[in-house]
Amino acid sequence: MKLSDSVNGLQHIGIPSEDIQKSIAFYEALGFTKIYETMNGEEKVAFMELDNLVLELYGNRLIKGERGAIDHIALNSTDIEASYAACRELGLTFFDDLSSLPFWENGIRYFSVIGPSKEILEICQKL
Repeated sequence: MKLSDSVNGLQHIGIPSEDIQKSIAFYEALGFTKIYETMNGEEKVAFMELDNLVLELYGNRLIKGERGAIDHIALNSTDIEASYAACRELGLTFFDDLSSLPFWENGIRYFSVIGPSKEILEICQKL
């Protein structure tokens, strides 16, 4: 099985923020709409959407404060178990093992792999 058999495109881009309210206001000024907001422990998380582009902003983070501040790119999985197995079969280096979070209506399952330039690629399925 190939990863492309269970992944169908970009889900979101994750951007950490030292001041999430400032980040939310910035993206709203650009025309993004906040489509979901929650807490992950003590960290506020907001998903912002503009047409088919979704950004995941998360606050209370010390950030690098220079270019390269994007934390991860998330691909949408239609079958997280199959995606996970395909990445295992490829021998990829995992950053996060298969996990769950109580985001959205029914939660999500996701895992992350590390790319050749140390980028984080998250594979995520909304349940």
